Amino acid sequence: MTAMLSPASATRTSARWPVVLLRARLIREFRHPVHVHLDPFVVVARNHHYAFGAVAQWLSEGIAGIAPAEPGYRVVRVQPLVGGGITHAAASITTPFGVARSRWRVVGELVELDVTIPPGAAGDIRLGDGWVERVGSGTHRFKWRAG
Repeated sequence: MTAMLSPASATRTSARWPVVLLRARLIREFRHPVHVHLDPFVVVARNHHYAFGAVAQWLSEGIAGIAPAEPGYRVVRVQPLVGGGITHAAASITTPFGVARSRWRVVGELVELDVTIPPGAAGDIRLGDGWVERVGSGTHRFKWRAG
C-alpha cells in the first residue's frame, strides 16, 4: 500500500504544501533546463545559479580589472590582476555609456594593456607598477614591466 500526498491529505502542514509543490517544480526545472514557461507568474529556475555569475564577475572585475570607479560607470576603473601563472586576459562590460574593454597580455618582461573607455565616460587606469592615469573615452595602450 502506498500513501499519496495531496493538498486534501495535508493537515497540519497545509500551509507548507505550496512550498513542496514549488520545490518539486524547481527540481523538474533543473532536470529539464530547456523547458519554457509562458506564464509570467510561474517561478522559473534554470542553471543560472548565482555562483556562476560570481565567477564571471571575479574574472571581469578581478583578472581583467574592469569595475565602476563611480556609480553608473561614469568613471571606469581598470586595474588588471597580472600574475599567478595567467599570461593574458580580456573582458568587456556593457555600461550605460557603451562597452568598456580591457585586454592585457604578458610579452617577455612587459605587460601590455589595451583599454577602451566608452563615449561620455572617463577611465582610471591603475597599472601594476603603481602608476594611476585618468583617461578620456577611446582606446588606450599602456606598457609596464611585469613583476
